[in-house]
Amino acid sequence: MLVGSGMSAALLSAFDHYPRLRELRDEFAARAAGLGKRDPGALQDAEWSRLSLTLRMVVLIAAGIDGDTKSLASQRWQRFTPAERERLTLQMRAMKRELQPLRMIVL
Repeated sequence: MLVGSGMSAALLSAFDHYPRLRELRDEFAARAAGLGKRDPGALQDAEWSRLSLTLRMVVLIAAGIDGDTKSLASQRWQRFTPAERERLTLQMRAMKRELQPLRMIVL
């Protein structure tokens, strides 16, 4: 035990395992989604492609990304520039936050 802390050294050493636990958590989440162990870019591509084409088009328009909306909505997530990905991410977060309180409409 550390003097005056009341915590055992074994408890403190658990902090050393956090990086590996986070890695295992991410791997488990990917496997649970049926994706196996992949890089984050591939996971983002998979999430983007699982959204309906219509929803992807709405997000693109709401985020103010110009171009052929249908064509852009059909492309892989990683093909967007980092600035476009950031705008899309911020837009989806805002939409999620706005839709979260809905209860009766979505029954």
